[in-house]
Amino acid sequence: MLGANVPRIYILTFVSAVMCVIVCRIIISHEETKPLRITKERKLTMGTFSDTLAPKDTCADLMSLTDILEDEDGDSLGGILSGNYTLATYFDDPTSGTQAMIVYSKDKRFAAAVFRSTELFSLDDWKTNLNIDLVPTGIPSIPADVELHEGYFDAVFNHGLAELFESKLIELINDPALDLEYIYLTGHSMGGALAHILGSYLAGKNNDLNFRVITFGQPNVGNSGFENWTENILTNLSVFRFVNRNDVVPRILGFRYRNAGHVFHIQKRKSTLYYNQDGGNGYAGVPTSWYLAGSLLQHTSWSYARFFERKAQIAKFWPREFKAAPVCSWWQFWC
Repeated sequence: MLGANVPRIYILTFVSAVMCVIVCRIIISHEETKPLRITKERKLTMGTFSDTLAPKDTCADLMSLTDILEDEDGDSLGGILSGNYTLATYFDDPTSGTQAMIVYSKDKRFAAAVFRSTELFSLDDWKTNLNIDLVPTGIPSIPADVELHEGYFDAVFNHGLAELFESKLIELINDPALDLEYIYLTGHSMGGALAHILGSYLAGKNNDLNFRVITFGQPNVGNSGFENWTENILTNLSVFRFVNRNDVVPRILGFRYRNAGHVFHIQKRKSTLYYNQDGGNGYAGVPTSWYLAGSLLQHTSWSYARFFERKAQIAKFWPREFKAAPVCSWWQFWC
């Protein structure tokens, strides 16, 4: 009798497993597949500075600058940049492993602070990356509830970088002979994390100036206090984080860490612009399926550069509005 029941048990188990997979797939993909009712009120107007993405060509220029900083050292940067940008400052701290530069372009009318990403075989860089405790800043211009990644905080504030870059950027933007209009901070991976922290700090101290942070494959840098500060309090700060397909680094969430800033998600067949990580103001945040990815190959800087070279000019890969929040019925508990 037992032998006769075994095949039935196997069949029931198999059917149950298949049904579970189907249901899970429906739930996970629901936000991507269900029709949305988008009203005019939910259309992105990009009327506020914080919600305004930089022009496509500027984002491509910033990605190109991060690549140049990764490939060249301080002695050769001036020659490489000549003709397009002027090198204003180069920073190289062997203790924290931080390399960064400030460049400007009179033709493009912007100054940019550019931060280098992690060098694969740099012990100092990895010490900075792996020093992941969240610590209060103790800086008067930063709210008391803000806590930052200790390694990144140290790299920005304890080696003279913040003071040097603040004074140089303000000097450039206030120079009437240059007639610059925009200040950008950018970087890939760890460089993006440093750009995000410094950009927030500068916006908090200089509320008469606007700062745009554009990062590529940036890891998370702070707690919920930092998220609230950068997204809701600093109205003169705009933060957009480019995430290439299944890049794992922006998806890593340590204990008490929070994502901050708008998400430009580059996908295989299109790109989607999410309103912060969790959504708001009638716009969608990233779906649950966004977190179910993990690729180191798609984290490389060349994979981000390739997007601008091959796909950014295609309309469906450069959205002009945030994704609208789904309209859910009361019974759709997963929505």
